[in-house]
Amino acid sequence: MQRWALGMILAFIGCFASGIGLVLMKHSTAVEEDLPLFRRKFWMAGVFFLIVNASVIDMLAFSLAPISLIAPMTGITIVVTSWLASTGILFVKETIDVYDMTSTAITLAGVLVTSVYGPHIDDKLANSETLYSYFFRTNFLTCITLLLLLLAVGWVAEGLQASRPATKPATGRVLAARILLYAYTAALSGAMSMLLLKVIGTGVFASVEFDENLLTRGWVLSLIGVGRVCRRPVGVSQPDTRQ
Repeated sequence: MQRWALGMILAFIGCFASGIGLVLMKHSTAVEEDLPLFRRKFWMAGVFFLIVNASVIDMLAFSLAPISLIAPMTGITIVVTSWLASTGILFVKETIDVYDMTSTAITLAGVLVTSVYGPHIDDKLANSETLYSYFFRTNFLTCITLLLLLLAVGWVAEGLQASRPATKPATGRVLAARILLYAYTAALSGAMSMLLLKVIGTGVFASVEFDENLLTRGWVLSLIGVGRVCRRPVGVSQPDTRQ
């Protein structure tokens, strides 16, 4: 089996792990909300599935296939989560309407097109130190600066909105902007975690295949960075799984 195909299979398994974790954490908010954190068995199980996916399965997938081929596979997580919630297999039971099914079909079509026409060979496979150096290139720094500035503007606006006296319910426009801000924050964090996981996975692969030094400066800093990017505040209620 070719490396890219194995990477795709691992990414698919990782999406299932993430979907299971999200549904279990959703169920925890319904039945364990009043329990201490250490007694929330469903929440802890959900976190376990998410950690296994992020720290092991995704790392292996990114080491085997190009990031542009693996990254779109995260859309499968939405499909898996919706399917699990609609069937009620893992406690959570939700109704999927025609809009949900349509968006799921579009997601699957996008992943299929990417899988067929995306790059299957990572011609520029390098060691982790080389990949880490890409973070300091001018084009990347310019892009990430603009993205972070937009994120900062959004959160400053949200902070100003939250500081105003709550004399009346938030308007639909404010709620829509808040949802977009949360989605943008999650997307930017996810993108950075994927880039860091690519560095980490490439380092592990190079150390196994070519006996290169794993504990390089770039690899260690990427490992620390992905831990900070993926960090989730404990005890926060999970959003609706059909988002």
